[in-house]
Amino acid sequence: MERTGIVVKISGSIAFVSFKGSCPEGCAACPMGRMFMKENGEICEIKAVNLVDAKIGDHVRLELDARTTLLAYGLAYGVPLLGLVGGILSGAFVANFFGWKQTIVIGVFGFCGLGLGFFYTLQKGKRFIAHPYITNVLSSEKLNNHQLKS
Repeated sequence: MERTGIVVKISGSIAFVSFKGSCPEGCAACPMGRMFMKENGEICEIKAVNLVDAKIGDHVRLELDARTTLLAYGLAYGVPLLGLVGGILSGAFVANFFGWKQTIVIGVFGFCGLGLGFFYTLQKGKRFIAHPYITNVLSSEKLNNHQLKS
């Protein structure tokens, strides 16, 4: 995941980067997508670790480290999948234990496990904090309102 923007403020090793808010449609369901989602064209600001000593007015590239990206994908896709599999296995155990019809019980438990996985993902996703890094200075230019709009 990467984004480009302009450094507008620096505080120690943290830079505040402005960029145009836009995100592809697929980002709406991703826990990380909300980092970059605003109305198209709206100016957004994000804090990023300044690894390359960028200065105010520099046009920079922001990236999320691989660990954060992997955690986001695991949260978005892995947890609901684990809920589904856990529900299916629980349903099979319960159906065998009580002598109930397996297909229906496995289906209901699987659906419930999937729902619990999605619920957990949504709850954790609201509090998921990613730490983007400035990895590259693309150009050093004076900061003005025109550059933010283009």
